[in-house]
Amino acid sequence: MTQEETKKRLIEQTTIQFTKLTDENKQFILGYMLGVQSEQQKAQTQPRTA
Repeated sequence: MTQEETKKRLIEQTTIQFTKLTDENKQFILGYMLGVQSEQQKAQTQPRTA
């Protein structure tokens, strides 16, 4: 199995597991992911100091 096939399989399995979660758990995970993404964007736009 190639690395690409392995990644695809992992994504498919994760998606299936995600769809089985309750709505509250899905909202929690998505909120967390949005928060992480927001923090990453802030870190990219802020000038780095040495």
